[in-house]
Amino acid sequence: MIGCGNNGAAPPELPAKISIQAGNNQQAPIGTTVAIAPTVAVSDQSGSPVPNVSVNFVVASGGGSVTGGNTTTNTSGVATVGSWTLGPLPGTNTVTATASGSGIAGNPATFTATGCSNCWTTKASMPTARWLLATEQVGNILYALGGANPNIIGVLATVEAYDPSTNTWTTRASMPTARQGLGVTAINGILYAVGGLDAAGNLLATVEAYDPSNNIWTTKASMPTARTGLGVTAINGILYAVGGDVGGANTATVEAYDPGGNTWTTEAPMPTAQSGVAVTAINGILYAVGGGATVEAYDPSSNTWTTKASMPTPRGLFSATSINGILYAAGGVSHVLNQFIVVATVEAYDPSTNTWTTKASMPTARYAFAGTAINGILYAVGGFDDAAVSIVATLTAYQP
Repeated sequence: MIGCGNNGAAPPELPAKISIQAGNNQQAPIGTTVAIAPTVAVSDQSGSPVPNVSVNFVVASGGGSVTGGNTTTNTSGVATVGSWTLGPLPGTNTVTATASGSGIAGNPATFTATGCSNCWTTKASMPTARWLLATEQVGNILYALGGANPNIIGVLATVEAYDPSTNTWTTRASMPTARQGLGVTAINGILYAVGGLDAAGNLLATVEAYDPSNNIWTTKASMPTARTGLGVTAINGILYAVGGDVGGANTATVEAYDPGGNTWTTEAPMPTAQSGVAVTAINGILYAVGGGATVEAYDPSSNTWTTKASMPTPRGLFSATSINGILYAAGGVSHVLNQFIVVATVEAYDPSTNTWTTKASMPTARYAFAGTAINGILYAVGGFDDAAVSIVATLTAYQP
């Protein structure tokens, strides 16, 4: 039998309705990108999707910005903004999505998000779950290096990069040497990965430099003292490797690396030998925190150490990050009454007053994660989650 007529699907009618599909009623730290990009669907009178409809996303209140604001619906009638970054003040932010055409119900669709301070929010998870990793930022991109996950392949050389502006991760060139318990810092746009433990459990003195601009690693002069669980930071273009474990014993050793000459020198040791120590620099002073409650400050200009007010919560395997002249100590594992307790506690130290204050706790207790600040936001990556009882890929962001 010969058929006649058009058996194909009828073309969609004109757009009649716009509706919110995802990304409404979110919370994020002020000045950061919301986790879920606002998304709308456009349909005709019968409820069928309408493709190729122009949709314009614009910030309506709260300040902030969007990327990819001018877009069109796909074959499913769906349109998504590239990203939405909240404004600089706590409170309500709104974005409107307006479909091209007249008589469209729900047009424009309005998205609401709340910008918060002293708060934590969850971001896109890291592709590779791991602990005992290290992080640092270059050009407002966070780089997560190395670490370990016995459920995958053990000790890792993996490098993954997170862009806060788009809340997305990409994989970068792996480190030449797989390792956990390493330290990392950045000098003049170059990342330096220092020390740690390899897959065989050997202490490493290895130093490798990564240039994000060409995605290439190079090997540098080895650190004089092989160690893991060290703290690493940079002051005035010099890398400082502080403390650590030298094979079942804590060390107070401080060694300084000059990238210009590719040379190491030994500096004044810490007053207290520590492993699992976290370090950060504020106004040209290095602060070595934890491995307990100890806080010690090093001045490179005089090569001297001074003791500061102790951290209220003794702990190790946590992160210490500086934001606007304040040191933030987050998470870790604390030894209390002969028990090891994983904590979510966040405490802030002000060097100008030598005092500590308590801040909003992390969403879950974690240790052996890594922390880095970008544009005034603290990002806590990976580690062991006490509630999940597992090594995680979690990324959370704290707005002071």
